[in-house]
Amino acid sequence: GEVVEAYFEDSSDWLEAEVFEDLGNGRFRVGSSKEGTEQDCRPGFVRKKVSDVEWDAPFQLGEAVEIFKKDVGKYVTGIIQRKKRGRTKDGRFNLARQEDGDMFFCSPGRMMKLCPRMELSELSPGMQV
Repeated sequence: GEVVEAYFEDSSDWLEAEVFEDLGNGRFRVGSSKEGTEQDCRPGFVRKKVSDVEWDAPFQLGEAVEIFKKDVGKYVTGIIQRKKRGRTKDGRFNLARQEDGDMFFCSPGRMMKLCPRMELSELSPGMQV
């Protein structure tokens, strides 16, 4: 299975894990060789490995993103679950909040990927980041 990061409640940490089974509805059975455990994860508790995310690629399912939520007055982290279905023209995504799995929608223009930081030497004038 795919290697991802999963939140293991026993260790209260995000750990590298392998997906063993897609349980449907955004739930996955995963295992961590580091912890020697398996668990079922609900939406918001499995994400693509942050170290593998490309900052300049289109948004992908499973990526972690940060957005500013005006209703709570702070940044929250969400995991992209799917592109919103329906008549929206802004390309909104359905996200699961990382803290509790609650679902919400967000347009791509408000989302910032969690990805490896670039070194200053990698930046060039006019580069869009």
